[in-house]
Amino acid sequence: MITILGGGVAGAALAWALSRRGRRDVVVFDLLPAGSGSTTKAMGGFRTQHGNPLKIRLSLAARPWFEERAERVHFQPHGYLYLADGEEAAVELGRRAEIQKQCGLPISHPDPKSLVPFIEDGDLRGTNFCALDGVYWPAEILRCFIEEAQALGAQFRYGAEAGPGDLEAEAVVVCAGIWSRRVGEELGVELKVDPLERGIFVAGPFDWLPERVPMTLEVASGYHFRERERRLLMTGPGDQS
Repeated sequence: MITILGGGVAGAALAWALSRRGRRDVVVFDLLPAGSGSTTKAMGGFRTQHGNPLKIRLSLAARPWFEERAERVHFQPHGYLYLADGEEAAVELGRRAEIQKQCGLPISHPDPKSLVPFIEDGDLRGTNFCALDGVYWPAEILRCFIEEAQALGAQFRYGAEAGPGDLEAEAVVVCAGIWSRRVGEELGVELKVDPLERGIFVAGPFDWLPERVPMTLEVASGYHFRERERRLLMTGPGDQS
């Protein structure tokens, strides 16, 4: 038996992957109802524009999963548009672009207004854009992992706590997100996970807002926004490297 503690997207994805590899004894426990933790509160962005080759390769390997389930998870390949509002940020975008192009990403440097007509671009010094990137609905990602894993034999026990026998499994995996440190302490394991509270602000709906707006990020501060159902979802600052 493999016990997974935490039924958000990380725990559900692990259960899905193990089940696909033939394990029929995977059990996921979560004290909360499905989708009530951090997963469904996420921004919902998929990007290949990372700052190192390993992360880029991992994203490229994951992209077919989104393509195959595009309608189900509302995957929209509208791209990611990175903005530089100073020379230092522009240099950083240039450095990243070189790495990303070497990994095969179709990086371009468009006029930002061609993609985001309502943006104020007077102070911008550079842009990076990749059309392979996109957005999705986090709640549907979670639901998809759960349903596909269940079809392969995985069990999900939401609103339930793992008992002593469950914790004596062949493997116990902590996928509890911001609660992982606390869960680890209860198991006698130190997990260096520091919760960081972040919020997403929603504005709209706006009739003037285009439907094909890329995820747009200011590289220095981490402020970014996306469109969903004619609304703007905004968050930041944060590390978007």
